[in-house]
Amino acid sequence: MEEQIDILKTRRMSWDAVSRILEESVHELLGKKIRIRAWAEDTDYWGAIAQDYRFSLDDLNRLMDSVQANSTVRLRTLPEDDTTTNSFGMDLGELLLKRKLQANWSDWHIAKPCLWLLGYISRQTHPYTATGLLNSLPKDKLMSTEDVKDYLYRNGCSDRALSEIREAYLEEFGNELCWRYPISDEKHLGAFILVVQEGFLHIPYDCVYYEPYELLEMDDIALHNAESLELFLADWINFSDDLVDALNAMRDKMSPQL
Repeated sequence: MEEQIDILKTRRMSWDAVSRILEESVHELLGKKIRIRAWAEDTDYWGAIAQDYRFSLDDLNRLMDSVQANSTVRLRTLPEDDTTTNSFGMDLGELLLKRKLQANWSDWHIAKPCLWLLGYISRQTHPYTATGLLNSLPKDKLMSTEDVKDYLYRNGCSDRALSEIREAYLEEFGNELCWRYPISDEKHLGAFILVVQEGFLHIPYDCVYYEPYELLEMDDIALHNAESLELFLADWINFSDDLVDALNAMRDKMSPQL
């Protein structure tokens, strides 16, 4: 029997590159410019040290919240006998790298000059991430705006009808290519954004029923442009940041201090 050899996509990152990405991540998440040096302690462990700063417990918790760190990562990251630290280990470091690179990997190899990421899948290379799909979709297999509107008119102008389009996309592309925007744009209760041949179709709704779910506002269906998407993105960030801040405060208020 022939031996099967699996070839993994691999990314090589120098420790200078790892350090730079961690610095950028910390700056984005904490709003502080901190010099960080990542290094290989041995072949099984790497870490990161802040050269002119000590992380508070609040700093570390904010970093871990941003990457949805589990209890094991939190236990390994928080200092045992102090309220500050100038370093964190590879558990948090790896999650920060994945967040910044928008990538995942199945394993790693630690070497003195670099970190090897094995089984590397990025949002550009992986076919079923949103970015990978949107950069490589064959337009001739997508529905046009008029096709979508005609289908919805003929099938009830509701989310039930739209779900049939999503199911067809899922079978064809492995992704529904439709995203729910569940907050108000001050005109409608919410909206769907569907990929079509011409771009990204805004499909708003105002009423939601047990059946057939959202009733679509057909007269206001329109294609997004860069400006409208920028506004949607800004509104969503404001909404989600406020919610995350409130939930963190609620959690902290109901939990014993670490």
